[in-house]
Amino acid sequence: MRTIKQVNEEIKEIENRLNTEELKKAVSTKLRKRILLLRQCAMYIETNPSPQYMKDEIKKIETKISLRLENFTLEGVEAMPKSLANKLRREFEKEYDIPKLRQQVKTIRYILSE
Repeated sequence: MRTIKQVNEEIKEIENRLNTEELKKAVSTKLRKRILLLRQCAMYIETNPSPQYMKDEIKKIETKISLRLENFTLEGVEAMPKSLANKLRREFEKEYDIPKLRQQVKTIRYILSE
């Protein structure tokens, strides 16, 4: 399990890289998003969750995601262009906060990794 010290060190490394190197816009955007993820992780670690609790949370969130996705059906999907079907699926996911749930799982998995 990661410690808050490890997370803060990684944040400092990324901030130093952003400040010292000349990076493409896409790379700097990706690094800024990584910093946001790491800050979320740091806040979560400060609450001192147990590893078992975090594993249970992952299972619970993944169950929520799968149950919500089971509710998504498209009538006549064969007749629709693929881009329209994908757009409708993204809207459905956004409406049911599935991207936020996936982000939570990603954050918890990062904390549990060594």
